[in-house]
Amino acid sequence: MTVHRHVHIGTGAFGLGFIVPTTRKAGMEVVIANRAGGSTSQVRNLALRDKHRYNLVFLINEQRKPKVIRFKKFLFYDEDREELLSLIAEPRICLVTTALKQGVFTVVPILAEAIARRVEANVEEPLCVVACEAPTIETSAGLRDKILAAKPGLAPAVLAGKVSFPSCIVDRICGEPTMQ
Repeated sequence: MTVHRHVHIGTGAFGLGFIVPTTRKAGMEVVIANRAGGSTSQVRNLALRDKHRYNLVFLINEQRKPKVIRFKKFLFYDEDREELLSLIAEPRICLVTTALKQGVFTVVPILAEAIARRVEANVEEPLCVVACEAPTIETSAGLRDKILAAKPGLAPAVLAGKVSFPSCIVDRICGEPTMQ
């Protein structure tokens, strides 16, 4: 049985409080990535990299239910760039999500290069890229347009059936993860 993998970029409350637990519950292996330099989440990121887990408390019927969320790996996308590129390019990765307060367009060069590698390697398994950002211009369609502009060899016809960018709208109200 093939275990599908998910790469999530961002370590804020929405990504760690909703996106990662949801895909873990669906049985996916998750790799989390965030930038190292200048990140306001530096302490959290180092703990995530070292522990490969975090705690999340769910409020169910007025009772607090703590849950440990485990994931496969943590990468700093500005330090572990080549590893992240190779990972996203591999066929088992079927989902890439972003939830970045500083803007999804900061990861365009990485996503463009990883998608180009998938196309070059003739990866047939589809990849879904979802920008889970607040309702701004930084949507999945906007991300797709920036990726296409960054790599002229990537055209909609080349990506058809191989890479999709479904639209979504998010409300960032969710639990705050802890590292205890």
